Amino acid sequence: MSVARVNKFIAKKECINELQEFLSEVCYEIRNAPGNLSADLLQHQDSETEFLVIERWTNKEAHAASARAIPEEKLKAAKALLAEAPSGSFYNDFNLELSEQDYL
Repeated sequence: MSVARVNKFIAKKECINELQEFLSEVCYEIRNAPGNLSADLLQHQDSETEFLVIERWTNKEAHAASARAIPEEKLKAAKALLAEAPSGSFYNDFNLELSEQDYL
């Protein structure tokens, strides 16, 4: 069973665009990481400072290896854009194959 990692980020009001750009870059980078199945960036519709990054991995170890590959200076620069510490958790990914028709 694959795993999903859901990460929540809250940007400083004056840093919304910069955080969105940073998280977009991270998603593109980790999509190419060994063991990554997907990475998506979402922004809350009612709270523009809130972002989620939803990653799917073959296992937790693949995620950990990818996280270690992000340069420390890049992480420090990103922390300056945040209003609070990011949070994240792992979930079992049941990988349900749903189509648009399933929602109608």
